Amino acid sequence: SAVAQAGHQMQNKTEPIIFVCKKNVSTLRNLNKYFENEFSNTTVSLPLLLIDDEADNASINTSANKSTITAINKSIRTLLYKFDKSSYVGYTATPFANIFIDPNSSDDMENDDLFPADFIKSLDAPSNYVGPDRVFGSDADLADKMLIKVLDHEDILPLKHKSDHSISVLPESLKYAVCIFVLSKAIRICRGDENKHCTMMVNVSKFNLVQQQLEGLIYEFLTNLRNDILLNSGIANQNPSKIMEFVKSAFENEFDKKIDCGSTWNDLNKVLRKAVEPIKVLQVNQIGKQLDYENYSNDGLTVIAIGGLALSRGLTLEGLTVSYVLRNAAASDTLMQMGRWFGYRMNYEDICRLFITASSINYYQEVTKSIAELREEIELMESYGATPSEFGLKVRESPEAIRITAANKMRSAEKIMLSIPFSGKTIEGHTLCPETDNEDNFRHVKSFISKLGKLNRPNEIYCPTNLFWADISKNDILQFITGFKVSPLSKELFVRPKDSSSFASDYIKGATSDFQLWDVCINNNRADQSSKNSVKLNQWVLEPRERFAGEKLDIDKYKITKNRRVGSGGDAAIGLKEDEKKRLDNSADKISDRLYNQHRNQNKPLLTIYLMRCKFEDIKKGIKVEAGDLLTYSISFPSQVNHRQVRKEYQANVVYQQLEMDLNDEEDIESLVND
Repeated sequence: SAVAQAGHQMQNKTEPIIFVCKKNVSTLRNLNKYFENEFSNTTVSLPLLLIDDEADNASINTSANKSTITAINKSIRTLLYKFDKSSYVGYTATPFANIFIDPNSSDDMENDDLFPADFIKSLDAPSNYVGPDRVFGSDADLADKMLIKVLDHEDILPLKHKSDHSISVLPESLKYAVCIFVLSKAIRICRGDENKHCTMMVNVSKFNLVQQQLEGLIYEFLTNLRNDILLNSGIANQNPSKIMEFVKSAFENEFDKKIDCGSTWNDLNKVLRKAVEPIKVLQVNQIGKQLDYENYSNDGLTVIAIGGLALSRGLTLEGLTVSYVLRNAAASDTLMQMGRWFGYRMNYEDICRLFITASSINYYQEVTKSIAELREEIELMESYGATPSEFGLKVRESPEAIRITAANKMRSAEKIMLSIPFSGKTIEGHTLCPETDNEDNFRHVKSFISKLGKLNRPNEIYCPTNLFWADISKNDILQFITGFKVSPLSKELFVRPKDSSSFASDYIKGATSDFQLWDVCINNNRADQSSKNSVKLNQWVLEPRERFAGEKLDIDKYKITKNRRVGSGGDAAIGLKEDEKKRLDNSADKISDRLYNQHRNQNKPLLTIYLMRCKFEDIKKGIKVEAGDLLTYSISFPSQVNHRQVRKEYQANVVYQQLEMDLNDEEDIESLVND
């Protein structure tokens, strides 16, 4: 209404117009009304870029009823639909909820939901940023000096308590944390940061009344601490007070022994008065005060901020040095958002301290692993130009039983159990990037075959093509897998550029006492040299296997068959003894790869190379289009292996579910893969 009163007409403007709006139902509703009035309820013929900060919060459609949509989600989608050209970009540090949006959902206006269909970009942390990896990761460089376990809270401040919970004393660990905060401020003064903001966060309860009690107790303790420091610091005293002994002991434990902070106790003793005098104690909640760093821009605000939900998302605590946190979080994204201690800590990251329970440390470590895995998958997807619409994403569930995100944000998710090993399974390179990789793959296969030497097929072994090599070493197989290029959509065999590893090679290396010897075959019949359909591969002239039911995913990726299979029914029987194959064929009602793999000769895996002549359907032209001659391969693993079972639970988004739905389909697929 303010814009309308000012006589602003969007149609008359040629330069970009920026609206900065709170993500609030009434605000967004008014914005939609403004555009309706401005453009007479017609589609706006202007381009819109809508940037959604904290995109996992409030923007997600959490309605249990598919026919209804939550208000903010609907308002955002209405805005996007109102413009004939619109782009939506969401920013968040915790994207779990966003990847679980159902990409197939739409409302009655056929207005798609906010699933990130086109891209997800994982932003790398700068070297001067203190993030989860540096505190809770496997190679965390700050964990030993930064993390302090809280062990004395349960009787005074249990993690679960009611709004009327009464507190009469502070845990000793909280008193210790306040002393550490005073010392950290003193160290910053010695480093020349006296006029910089310096904050301590206390987040131990979501209830305002409990926070109010804490404010009084912390203020009382700080007052006694301040009075003692003002009286006793900066002077040579052979009989120091108990409080000064406490402060000195805290310095020795946290700064003198753990790090070289650049200051001695004598240095700090001279500036402790300056450090403790300006400290304020504030409740940051609905009944308390707001943090106002701007009013202290010249001298810096030094504050102990006590709060709950107000300190749990989106708020930047300037100069956060000490955090004392006793909070349970039901979901991973909530847990990470509570981590206000993540951020830029120029010139003081070594003196930051986080007081936290041992169980919370475990939670954060597990969530950090999940985030790292999700980042790797996003980077994998990005490196090959795949989009989230065609590359399924999953998030590992914590063994600590903490949810990934709120249950109403992941109704479309499906729990899956991924087990690496691939015991008894046949895994296949079903999706390739031929325009970039095909020539390299041909060279690689030819080189590999040359190293295999003469054909070596024992008489009793089943292999209809006779292009067979028995007893190939594990190292030769690993070199082949590492050098062959498939699309990242062939997840089991895709070689990660980061470390040249893959799920398949990880599994093979993990089975230390198994898989020492392999069988290898080329699953193509030999052809007459005069045949127009023949292809020469080293000294052999081969007849390509035809696959005319493929699918081109985009300009670079080609799926050999729509159901993601390469071989034909019975291919996994290659390498079995002929009499064993006959026995299995006669005894079973339904033959499957898994059945054959249970009886692999001497428990040897089978690597099968395929030469394919492929076509795919061009929907626009209505014709079959040649994809050319391609090479790919599969691996059939035996069932009985001495491999440590590593089973992990994941929540998979809808795209992942759709991509994986046919993995366990073990029917004869010959009729599905040929025209």
